Parts: sequence; C-alpha cells; structure tokens
Amino acid sequence: MYLHFKQIKNITPHYEKTYSLYFSYPMFQRIFSRRKIGVNNVVKIYIRTLELNADTSIKFQAIIKSYKEKLTDTTLTPNKFNTLLKSQTLEIYEILTKDEFKRFKALRAKHQPELTFRFN
Repeated sequence: MYLHFKQIKNITPHYEKTYSLYFSYPMFQRIFSRRKIGVNNVVKIYIRTLELNADTSIKFQAIIKSYKEKLTDTTLTPNKFNTLLKSQTLEIYEILTKDEFKRFKALRAKHQPELTFRFN
C-alpha cells in the first residue's frame, strides 16, 4: 500500500510531487506502518484471538515486550534482525500449542508485517 499526497493534510500543490515520491518508498512505509498499532494493542489482539490462558498470556506478553525495542531498532543489520526475530519466534513456539502457534504466525503477518525476515 502506497501513501499518497492526498492522504496528508495541508500540502500545497508545489510539494505534491515531492511527498508522493517520499512516501512511495517501501522503507518509509515500513517506518510509518509501525506506528499504526501499538505493541500493547497487538498483544491484546494476540491474546484475545489465540484464547490464551492467564499463565501463557503473561509469558507471551513478557516475550513480545522484551523484544519490542530490539526489533524496532532501525540500525540493525538484516542478519541481526533475523536472529532476534528467530529468537523471539522460538520463545513463543515453546509456550504455545501447535494450533496456537499456527494462528500466531497468521496474525503476525496481518498485524505486524514489518516483522518479516530481511535479506541483504
């Protein structure tokens, strides 16, 4: 999905071309898409949709929040990012059932598309 200048308020016609180019780059889209849903709201969606019990939901929240800052760091190399993402995914895999983990992967793809493996 590309952001267009019409979606941004208070832009004069002189800057239309500049903003259209600026917001069409995938890197900028990734940065701005991170702020759509906060991590607390994402965790609530996961817990509600996966129907986690109290013990599992506490562990799940702790894992997601412990990796929040690390995974949103823009200075990470693709290898380091992939390592962190894999570590988080494995920790989550250990606490969820097979069915819950399958649903978790689908939810992550939908609500956190920026958390996909990166390539050089």
